[in-house]
Amino acid sequence: MSIVRNQYSELKVIVTGVVGGIGSAVVKHLAEGGAGVAIVDRDGAAVDKLASSIAKATGSKVIGLVADVTVAADVERYTQEAVKHLGGLTGVYNNAGANGAIAEVTEYPDDVFDQLIAVNQRGVYLGIKYAARELKKFGGGAIVNTSSVAGLVAFSNMIGYVASKHAVVGLTRAAAFELGKYNIRVNAVCPAPIDTQLMRDVEIGFSKEDPDAARRLFSAAIPLGRYGTTDEVADLVCFLLSDNARFISGAAIPVDGASVVD
Repeated sequence: MSIVRNQYSELKVIVTGVVGGIGSAVVKHLAEGGAGVAIVDRDGAAVDKLASSIAKATGSKVIGLVADVTVAADVERYTQEAVKHLGGLTGVYNNAGANGAIAEVTEYPDDVFDQLIAVNQRGVYLGIKYAARELKKFGGGAIVNTSSVAGLVAFSNMIGYVASKHAVVGLTRAAAFELGKYNIRVNAVCPAPIDTQLMRDVEIGFSKEDPDAARRLFSAAIPLGRYGTTDEVADLVCFLLSDNARFISGAAIPVDGASVVD
């Protein structure tokens, strides 16, 4: 989608997990459209670099904040700091996440499973909780969460990831049902394989000897015959954060090239 200058000028948005491909693409789209954006990640140097470069390129207000999305005090702090620096809040994109291990359930590492539940599930829960507290003060807004096609269907050797991403869909639906009375919309995006370093790590996890073979296998399972792009996910996220999606809530929307069509 071609970004029109000022099309997002009314938006004041928090985006977590910005160092990866999808998060940075969303920040770029929002800023190009004139939105104010607070970006959050654990890597302070990377956050500052990204905020500075996008602000310089777009002329929009982009601030960097360092936090661990699994820690309630951190989430409360970055939410309040974002409101202070942006002068309000219209939306939050809870994108921070982790892949975990590639292993059969009988061999899956317990500590990795716990980490995925902490980041992918608890992190989204906390993001929703503290975002909703602030959005209620401003008369509503939008929350978007990153799930996955693995939050809609099952995949072998990824039990931690599948379980945590299914939980994101449940959190999204429960929060949308509860928060609608405050004019707060909550939706999830569910990407299929997207052409990012994160997906490259998954390919290596499935086949260290020939990750390109894993890529070909994953691509073949997508009717459109290819991985998605970060821009294609960002287009949907920005739409859901905007007032154009004002009657869409509680949805878990695939960005998947028809790979999970029933």
